[in-house]
Amino acid sequence: MSRLLTKRQLKTDKGIPYHSEHIMRLVRQGKFPAPFRLHDSPNSPVVWREEEIDAYIVERMASSQQ
Repeated sequence: MSRLLTKRQLKTDKGIPYHSEHIMRLVRQGKFPAPFRLHDSPNSPVVWREEEIDAYIVERMASSQQ
């Protein structure tokens, strides 16, 4: 099972400084991994799977080197 990351951890652990609105815009465009809620409650935290975020970072690094 992979680790789950919160929005705060995207910034502190992965160096992704994007604002929440920008992240959701990228998600809608299919350019950023989609988050999910841990519970059905609207107050439940939104999280991302770490392996999906890591793959996103690797993809961005590869495209910037071209």
